[in-house]
Amino acid sequence: MDERIENIFGRKVAMCLLATNWQYKEHAMKFVFRTIEKYLTRVEITQSSFAFTITEMVDAAMAAVSATCREKVIKVFNISLQLFNMVVQSSRVEKDFAAMAKVKQCLKKESIIGKFLMKSEETNTRVTNKIHEALLDLSYHNAIGDEPVVKEVFEMI
Repeated sequence: MDERIENIFGRKVAMCLLATNWQYKEHAMKFVFRTIEKYLTRVEITQSSFAFTITEMVDAAMAAVSATCREKVIKVFNISLQLFNMVVQSSRVEKDFAAMAKVKQCLKKESIIGKFLMKSEETNTRVTNKIHEALLDLSYHNAIGDEPVVKEVFEMI
């Protein structure tokens, strides 16, 4: 069980992400997605209204993505990919240097790009296109650039 997920989202969510029942994983990922979405998109939320920093929230979100980005059940995988896109494309994350550094660190440490690439090889065309689109968007990101994606692609070859 990932301590980062448990600290931010609770023990039940952390356990559900490890469950063999895909419905538990789906509900846990929906909860994570909604929580992160509220934190990143709502203007009225200030740092003091949450007990955690943006860096901690990003770290936990990326840990949840890492835990589910090779998921066989498409519903769970789609939420994972949406969460990934939301965190990477968030202007709030992009403006915060520490949060952006955490995204880069998680991409490298968790091998999220490599996991997405492996998933793209074993799934249908529609999902493969979604993955490639997300990775292409990531490579065009100003703060991240194309180096992590290119590096993972070359390692796959």
